[in-house]
Amino acid sequence: MESTEAEAEQCPPSAALPTPSATEQCDIMRPILRPSLKAGTWWYLLTANWFGQWKKYVGLDTHCHSALESDSPGPIDLSSLFGNDGDLRENMVDELDYSLVPSDVWEKLATWYGLMKDQEPIKRCVVEHGMFVKHCRVEVYLLRLKLKCHGRDDLKLIWKSFSRSNTVQCLLDTMKEEFSIDPDTDCRVWNQTTPSLNDELAKMTESLMDTGMYED
Repeated sequence: MESTEAEAEQCPPSAALPTPSATEQCDIMRPILRPSLKAGTWWYLLTANWFGQWKKYVGLDTHCHSALESDSPGPIDLSSLFGNDGDLRENMVDELDYSLVPSDVWEKLATWYGLMKDQEPIKRCVVEHGMFVKHCRVEVYLLRLKLKCHGRDDLKLIWKSFSRSNTVQCLLDTMKEEFSIDPDTDCRVWNQTTPSLNDELAKMTESLMDTGMYED
């Protein structure tokens, strides 16, 4: 493999901007690194190893101005978070396998270090859980649903991933697109809870979480 295959692909708008020093990065990031979780906001996954190396490099694991002995972590590499099937590895543990950072932190890290070529950011939404006592959590693993369109001879099955914060309308729109159904066609969505029982999802503004839908 040629060496160019391992080069980081920098964000185009930042190409002409100088990268702050390790000390400057620490000063910039410390105040914004761990904001409170808020429903509807976006966080990004990094490997715990890369993020840990970066914190050592800039001094966030000790004191801001005393940890410059560590090496730069280099370009962001997310490959270890995926299995051979291209999906996120199952049963990963926060701070052991991956680390979560808010969007403004991700944007700065991606600008300064770049992302390995042919990789895409892993963006996840903060979802509110609980009926009476509400708490927020980053939805690392999406809801993977098996979709099918009745009334067709082939009964083709399609697997798609959704955020639990997505609405029934979003699910319907996705199904129309996947099954090449005209957007103006009147359709209904059903949740097959058992082989013999279907529940109609009639409230288009309801979130998939509130419908009680779960992964098969």
